[in-house]
Amino acid sequence: MPQTNLNLRLLGWTMAAAVACSAGGKGSGALTEPDAGGTGTSGGTGAGGGSGGTITPGGGTISVDPSGGTMSGPDPDARMPTCDSACADLAAPGPVLDDGVPASAPNMFSGNASGTGPCIMEPGDNTLLPFNWLRPRVHVSGHQAGTIYQIKVSTPREADVLTAYTNKDTWILPQEFWDNGDAMNPKGLTYNVFDEDITITVRASTGGESQVKFRIAPVKAGGSMVFWSALTTEPGANTNALYSFAPGDEGIVVALKPLDVLETILDDSPGAPKRAITDATVGAVPAGRVRCVGCHTSTPDGAAVNITDHWPWNVRLVNLSGAEKGHAPDYVTPMGNFLMQMPWQGVTSYSKGDWAAGNHRYVTSFGKRPDTVASQPWTFWGVDCGNGLQCPYTGKDDLIWLDVAAPGTAPTDNNDNAQPKAAVAAQGTGWDIIARTGDTHGAVLPDWSHDGQRIVYTSTDSTADGHVGWEPGKNVQPPTVVDLYTVPFNAGKGGAAAPLMGASNAADAEYYPDFSADDALVAFTRVSNFQQVFAKATNDDGKKIYYRPEAEVFVVRSSGGDALRLEANAPPACSGDASPGVYNSWPKWSPIVREANGKKYYFLIFSSARESPGMVKDKSGSATSSPMSQLYMTALVDDGSGLTSYGAAYLWNQRYLVTPNATDPSSPTLTDFVQNNVTPAWDEFQAPLVPPVKVVVR
Repeated sequence: MPQTNLNLRLLGWTMAAAVACSAGGKGSGALTEPDAGGTGTSGGTGAGGGSGGTITPGGGTISVDPSGGTMSGPDPDARMPTCDSACADLAAPGPVLDDGVPASAPNMFSGNASGTGPCIMEPGDNTLLPFNWLRPRVHVSGHQAGTIYQIKVSTPREADVLTAYTNKDTWILPQEFWDNGDAMNPKGLTYNVFDEDITITVRASTGGESQVKFRIAPVKAGGSMVFWSALTTEPGANTNALYSFAPGDEGIVVALKPLDVLETILDDSPGAPKRAITDATVGAVPAGRVRCVGCHTSTPDGAAVNITDHWPWNVRLVNLSGAEKGHAPDYVTPMGNFLMQMPWQGVTSYSKGDWAAGNHRYVTSFGKRPDTVASQPWTFWGVDCGNGLQCPYTGKDDLIWLDVAAPGTAPTDNNDNAQPKAAVAAQGTGWDIIARTGDTHGAVLPDWSHDGQRIVYTSTDSTADGHVGWEPGKNVQPPTVVDLYTVPFNAGKGGAAAPLMGASNAADAEYYPDFSADDALVAFTRVSNFQQVFAKATNDDGKKIYYRPEAEVFVVRSSGGDALRLEANAPPACSGDASPGVYNSWPKWSPIVREANGKKYYFLIFSSARESPGMVKDKSGSATSSPMSQLYMTALVDDGSGLTSYGAAYLWNQRYLVTPNATDPSSPTLTDFVQNNVTPAWDEFQAPLVPPVKVVVR
């Protein structure tokens, strides 16, 4: 798709405070498990557009929702319509003419539309947006120079139909029609039109007309989002970073880069700092520095973030902002700091309930991964190698808990294998294996329930680096079992493990589970008939379950039942893409469930490669065969009789990187951001604040 130019227009500034969010349309019905259906390949060109706007200086951290988890009873912040009918939120003195559109443009649209209409990529059809979300953006694909579009915004509750004209492929609803920000005299769709269809009609000057519909929820979204983005497949000081934004922000900011982590990290040889590397951008990276900040998890207070570094997959916990950014929080003890450095850990997860009880523990997977006694002194899992012989690589990780505030004295060197011995001695006090009676497989990708009572994880007979997969020459075979299981935490002792019904189908691979904020639902990624997928794989990487084109997002009750395939998996039919085929994955719930009018509103973020902006690059800068993903939001509503699934809303703010200007807060730098945006997290992150930019397409 043609890219519009990026311009930054300064219209004055005032001091900023908190950040906001927004909303959108209706989807499928009952919580059942339909066939996955569909085929297709990812393709297309990237979403994006120009910019400009009002800049206000900001500082500090993103405002987070003070309430976490589930609200008891109706939401006091929920909105009710301020008028019953003939509302004036779309009233305008005349048609809205975009820059460069002639005043005679309306004359081009007399008579009836004819022919095929434009392919409307945004707003997503049947989407539901929180009322503090991004302003709706209209974006069409296949734009040809010289084409003018007539855009109409209408809904039965409003007396007027807003009509706009643009000669670009992208148009954003002006702020005053969304939320004018005037508490004394509020105006905008987000004050009056809730759970009702809002129709966007786009007609091209070449003849055709198309429509999509979206809805606004009467509740807002809380928390903030932090996602991992990478330039290439190669870890390094400047190839990847965490980026953050809050609902309603029209840009993103850097939250944490590898070199922002100021805590030393060890290598796979005890006592040795992680080896030095050379980064193409910053040059030499000294030993002991983190090189990847992915697989990130927020602490329940939102102030710090866990990251699982690249090989040998050990963990660092650092503050996200403030004077101590990059340093470990003050509750991290020397022993806890040391235990986090044990290699072969996977994705980590905290629990609000456990944290509220005064604990500082996370749950993760822990790989039995010895190679030889001589080269891997971290062989303390009870595997008897004997005489320096090759140890068996089981491919069956354990679940463990680890206390970052663990008691004890941490070793300062590795004389006589002091570090592995100290780790063994700390088992039971600083960390321990969580028993999973009845599950003989490995366990990876755990998510700990918010109440601290349960863990949902992926049970598989073959693991690789904390994920599902195999490592040729070590694992015996690719995975044949990939199911979701739950196990009680039970003060870290574990107990009987059981399949999560609806997410443990023998023919399918289920992974990346995530508890909703009220622990009532589990979102997960599924690859249907994954053995057939493996059979078609032409190389070893094709036999790993990580970034898969066949992946789709499902939701199931945490008590088990039929799984619901989300409507948000499906790209617009006119795009030529179809799911499975577009890498739908990594679902994460918003940190609070809100209730209004007898309904519970759940919001979910995930990644998808539909309308990808390009291909992921390898370390040489050459394009790989994997398309870049982007972030999308979807909603589910529980009215007491079942779940309703809605379509996917593209997060268009992810294309605008805002870099604050330390000397002139009113003049941040705004740049087009094109990277692979994946592994999102939505929590109460106290991440750096995004200066409130208003984007104008040029």
